[in-house]
Amino acid sequence: MADKFFMHGMVLSSVPIGENDRRVVLLTQERGKVSAFFRGARRAKSELSAASNAFTFGMFEGFEGRNSITVVGAEISQSFDEITRDLEKVYMGYYFLEVADYYAQENLDETERLNLLYITIKALNNSAIPDELVRRIYELRTMGINGEYPNVFSCAECEESDHLRFYDRENCIMICEECMKKISEKNSNKSSNNKNNNNSNKNGLISINDDLLYVIQYVISAPLNKLYSFKLESNLQNRFIDFVQDYIQKNVMHIFKTEKFLI
Repeated sequence: MADKFFMHGMVLSSVPIGENDRRVVLLTQERGKVSAFFRGARRAKSELSAASNAFTFGMFEGFEGRNSITVVGAEISQSFDEITRDLEKVYMGYYFLEVADYYAQENLDETERLNLLYITIKALNNSAIPDELVRRIYELRTMGINGEYPNVFSCAECEESDHLRFYDRENCIMICEECMKKISEKNSNKSSNNKNNNNSNKNGLISINDDLLYVIQYVISAPLNKLYSFKLESNLQNRFIDFVQDYIQKNVMHIFKTEKFLI
């Protein structure tokens, strides 16, 4: 038998295989996304039965065969059973797992993605944080891990980080007040395009105040252990949710199967 190894991770999905086994997708610290067989996991008295359930977090012991990985033991650290008592949280939780499954890669260091998923599932169990806010924080930080987040840290024109006031939705960039004045002056000289410019400002540019900008920057860059540690007043929270929703709709082309249950 091949040498055994250990993986710290979370079960993203689990499907039955044959009469007694399960095929499980894990997000792991050591090997990124892993597809593995849990032999005998469907047997009632199997030690792997509980370990093969979605949301299970722990250490998995396996060995690598010629064509697949087989898990032969597991030590569960957290099973997040509380989620199963609330149908809306179940749907949201499965959405988080599907997003992680879609973006995670094999044989890459996915430690940050795993940690993000773990703290997000924990935040989902925190009644003090609205589920929709948890979702949008998770989505934006996921894009940050992928390096695909909006450039909200400096002006796309002058590269300065002060007085950032306008967000270009089409290009996912910020424009400072001074550069916006210059752009407006250029446009004002094209009187025949005034109507089109107005439409462009309405559809392509939105005003971002300092509070909203700070929240967006914070979610992208804050330490993970502080990601869900803040509270927002309702208006700011709604603006943040709308911002992330708009960004995701414009920049994520994939359709997640579980998302339809969140509407």
